[in-house]
Amino acid sequence: MIKLIASDMDGTLLNDDHMISEENLKAIRKAQEMGRHFTIVTGRDYGAVKSYLEECNLKCECILSNGAEYRDVNGNVIESVYMNKDSVKIVFDILNDAGLCIQLMTNKGSYVTNKESDKKAIASIGLKYVSISSVLFGFIMLFFYITGIWSDINGLEGYIFSYYISYVINQFFIQFAKGLEKVKNMGVAGVLSTIVTIIANLFFLLVIKWGLIGFFLANILAQIVSAIYLFFKTEIYRNKKTTYCTSKRNAYLFCTIDCNCCWLVGE
Repeated sequence: MIKLIASDMDGTLLNDDHMISEENLKAIRKAQEMGRHFTIVTGRDYGAVKSYLEECNLKCECILSNGAEYRDVNGNVIESVYMNKDSVKIVFDILNDAGLCIQLMTNKGSYVTNKESDKKAIASIGLKYVSISSVLFGFIMLFFYITGIWSDINGLEGYIFSYYISYVINQFFIQFAKGLEKVKNMGVAGVLSTIVTIIANLFFLLVIKWGLIGFFLANILAQIVSAIYLFFKTEIYRNKKTTYCTSKRNAYLFCTIDCNCCWLVGE
């Protein structure tokens, strides 16, 4: 009599949409009702399995990270095979010196040592939210125009509003540059903003004497110049998709280090 049913996830339990089908779920539940044990056996870490279990309300034991960890139906670690820290350091140094992308998969999440991957991820997120913000701003301005709210705003209020928008946009790009570690570009953007602020204020306040309107125009111009500079220097428009490693890669899996699950290394 069959006592145990063990299944891999990718290409086995999961369908082409990377989901557990209703048909498979019914078969698993029926087997469990009949007293059979169902176990997931996968190279994934627990974090990459737990979400499926919770979504499908499925309780089962799991053999994870290519055998490095064994958990019960409640997610508690029953057995584990760890790498000692000295071995980890040796392997890490060799792979790091070779310039390989290293992903550390642990029972507390995954960590990637490839900074370029992190930078691309930040840039990708940045482009996404700048695009969304631009669309929302356009809809807000259209709403103001249709409802007549914009016509009720006097000149000074309009300049204050415009300054606030330009300031927010510039702060977006400053944060992206910080995430991409473009410290030099951030410094240059700050200097440019300061120079433009001084020159524009001298022109608007002392030469053509526009008062408060001139003050806000000078600051709006400074924010725009800084944002444009950072936009081109961070090259955020080139990072539309995040790629952690090349599609053709050699992957190496190491059994776990103590208190962690596994190492996945690809070039």
